[in-house]
Amino acid sequence: MEPPKSSPALAHHVQPSAEDWSRSIPFVFLLDPRVELRSRLKSSKVWHQETEKEFFAQEKEIKVPEDLKDEVRAFLKRRKALLEHFLTVESTDLSSSSPWTFSSTELAAEKMKEIDGVTEETKSHLIEYLSCGYPLAKDAGSKLHFRWAESEGGDFQTIHHAFDACQMVLTAALLEMCLASRAHTASVANTGNTRNTGVKVLLRLSFSLLRQAAGLLIYARDLAKAAKLQNVYPDSRVRDCSEACLHLLSQVALSDAKSITVAIAIEKKSSNGLVSALAHDAAQVFENRQSDGDGLRPKWKFYALWKEQVCKSLALAFQALHNLELGEGGIAKLCSSTALRDYNDVGILSRDSYDGCGKPSATADHAAYDESCIKFLSETARRAERENAIVHMKGTATSLPPPVKRGLPRVEEIEPGMPAPKECVIEIPEDASKDGKQSNNSCFRRTMVYLAMPLLALISLMGAVVWLLLLPLKLIPCLCPVACGLQLLWEAIEYMLKAPLHACVWAGS
Repeated sequence: MEPPKSSPALAHHVQPSAEDWSRSIPFVFLLDPRVELRSRLKSSKVWHQETEKEFFAQEKEIKVPEDLKDEVRAFLKRRKALLEHFLTVESTDLSSSSPWTFSSTELAAEKMKEIDGVTEETKSHLIEYLSCGYPLAKDAGSKLHFRWAESEGGDFQTIHHAFDACQMVLTAALLEMCLASRAHTASVANTGNTRNTGVKVLLRLSFSLLRQAAGLLIYARDLAKAAKLQNVYPDSRVRDCSEACLHLLSQVALSDAKSITVAIAIEKKSSNGLVSALAHDAAQVFENRQSDGDGLRPKWKFYALWKEQVCKSLALAFQALHNLELGEGGIAKLCSSTALRDYNDVGILSRDSYDGCGKPSATADHAAYDESCIKFLSETARRAERENAIVHMKGTATSLPPPVKRGLPRVEEIEPGMPAPKECVIEIPEDASKDGKQSNNSCFRRTMVYLAMPLLALISLMGAVVWLLLLPLKLIPCLCPVACGLQLLWEAIEYMLKAPLHACVWAGS
């Protein structure tokens, strides 16, 4: 089957101008899922190689048509190419510890085009992979197990193609989120550089990458929904490819993109009402959050709560400044104090929970962001109280005003242009959870087998020795009953010794 043609470039970047350079833009911090991405890629490479060896070793024994075997071979080839592409991008664009640096707008523009090409190639590989996944979705005769490292629970494997398809799209989205974070890190490193290196141009790149990542995550969510992927997992698993988790992560990517527009509006000294409306719009992304259940990765959940509260607090703080301009000191005092209080109560708690979940995050990464937020919120609260006491002399309002309304440009995800989800996967039956296996204790099971097999062989050898020792006694008529009794006694002992060892072998295999 011919894969669909790749559509034009996903990102449409604007040529950077001179004013985009040597500017400090606070209030930006982006999720960097590099640790999760590397763990997934490292594991998936090993497991794909195991799958290839298993399939080619048992190819003659698999009772499926020859043409299907050809399709499976082609599928494995496409899967390998996609994983190698992911690994190449990770090693070339994410592994370096030093940030991207540029000495001119032209060099930065070239880097933007290069990353544009990387994301377009990623989409092209995904389209080819999803387009050749049909044989595994429609026929489980090949019994290829897809295996991925997932959050908080080791790895998980199943024979259903939809599981692997969602994991692949999720990995592509994580790659783009990592690239977006790297571009932002480069912008921070270039701040204040007198050699005319840039800031805003790199945020523009991050903005585009985050919208692309949001589109991929929404597509993965639709894949999971079309295939009823929840039927694969036991109820108690924490899983990266649940609809709720993919939906939440798409909201995180889109909210991070919108937070860039807020930061740039602040840097451009836009009106306080406009900035408040933009920040409120960024916080609204999380309003349609799905039920948490047991499927959400805690680290991503706490990050979403943290960034949602930051956006809400910024919206209220700039609304307070807007109200001061209108002479409404009492309302401004309530808005600013609420913004600071909620940030201290909810925002900092969620941030600390995010830092402590899973592999601890480096607090230094967002130290400047935290400092910018708390400094601005504190100064705004003091200013509102001071100006209201000296100038406006209004009583503190009893309820918060409605959010500031402005006509805002729509910031939406960029659709990846993939085949329709229902064309890539088929619905998974309700009892499919028995096909999946959680393998976080696979090392322990193998150890049980390795210990049990030699002991079984040793006990069998001892049984043969006992039989040989009792054989002469069995040939003497008067001693034959005694010898037979001793033989039966040994067989009973041997059975009791072997029973737990057989159980270990059965459980391990």
